[in-house]
Amino acid sequence: MKPVLGIILEFGYHESKKYIHSGFARKAAEKFNLVWFYINKDNQYFNSLFEGTGSPLIEIDIRTLRRNPSDIEVKNNAVRRAWMVSKNLGSFHNYRVVNRRTLKTILLGTNRLKNFYEKRALKEIATLYVSPYLLQLFKENGIQHVLSTGYSSALSKAVFVTAKSGGIKTWYLVNSWKDLYVNNFVPFDFLNGIFVWSKDMEVNYKKHMPYLRNTDFIVSGNPTFDALLQHECIKSKSDYASKYGLNKSAKWVIYTLMPPGINNNEIETIKLVARVLRNKYSTDEVVILLRLNPNHNKNHFKDLEMPDNVVFMEHYCTYDKQKDLIIQSKEGEYEWLDMLHYSDLNFSVPSTVTLEFLALNKPILNIGFGPDGRLFEPLLQHFEAGFYKKLFTENPLVKKVLKIDDILVTFEEVAGLVVETEKHSVKTKLANDKIISHIS
Repeated sequence: MKPVLGIILEFGYHESKKYIHSGFARKAAEKFNLVWFYINKDNQYFNSLFEGTGSPLIEIDIRTLRRNPSDIEVKNNAVRRAWMVSKNLGSFHNYRVVNRRTLKTILLGTNRLKNFYEKRALKEIATLYVSPYLLQLFKENGIQHVLSTGYSSALSKAVFVTAKSGGIKTWYLVNSWKDLYVNNFVPFDFLNGIFVWSKDMEVNYKKHMPYLRNTDFIVSGNPTFDALLQHECIKSKSDYASKYGLNKSAKWVIYTLMPPGINNNEIETIKLVARVLRNKYSTDEVVILLRLNPNHNKNHFKDLEMPDNVVFMEHYCTYDKQKDLIIQSKEGEYEWLDMLHYSDLNFSVPSTVTLEFLALNKPILNIGFGPDGRLFEPLLQHFEAGFYKKLFTENPLVKKVLKIDDILVTFEEVAGLVVETEKHSVKTKLANDKIISHIS
């Protein structure tokens, strides 16, 4: 009999990439009987992705779970945010500007207060979120291990503490580089293992949360990148050149847009960049392909007039704001992977897309200015984010451009740094293999 692994599905977009598109589900099914536990968001495409694995898909009734954090949790989070700011550790948020260092953050963000509240919060969460309903659900399905990419939601807390109370092994897989700098409190000191993407990530988690020092950290890498590193292009470069009206020999620059919120004038910044490039390069030499953020609607910018060296890529994502669910079709996933391989470099604000381009040894220009060509202050948190800042000093492929006057010289500096990506050999142990073998 294979052991039974229960995997929690809470978000949508990243989980489909990590578990389905990466090949994780297929590989894990060789070692485990899988059971998917999910929050029903009434999206048939999302459901069909996981039903297609042949493993049970079981809905969790979140109405049975504790929903609101306790007073201690609220205070703990406030102290930790102040601690990050006061220690200059790169606090980050995608959708709003984070707090700057003030007298209040210095007074509130002391080590003493942080240690006091985290101990109380850890103790309280271990009992507050135990769910008899979830425990029964796990028993009925013979669950021996649970794996999740979340830790801060009410569901994640209930899943982990309930599994621990029932003698079920608990595993957390880091979802995003940003997680630690958005909410740096993993509220469990009993996990059987935490799968991190790098040794540096392990060091940072332990620095922020010394109570995890006895937890088993496994440097596995990110399963999402397995698909990227092993990808065999579905369509040819000529197919995409025809689809988007591009010269196949031109440099293809993918400009990935931010989520709506921080910079509502980003499209004007893109126009500025495009005009500057167009003054020197013809459309047969350099072209910009705009990829909307997954949070955008495909009709955003639908009838917008752009410079002739700018082309919108097809948008394959749907976003349901009310249900907080992003879905990208398989066709869209394959095109994105193809275009990562065929493109020459990326323009963006600092983001996870940077890591995808770096995985293929392709350069990135991070844009820090607004439509007027000058530094745009709200973007500074992206450049100072703890998960990202040191890339500027450690990797020659990543460059920051904080004013439009520097765009051409920086573009020319990195455009020649593209390195042909070597295919990973079959002997290379990828993230999926490391995670599955460790749980086994």
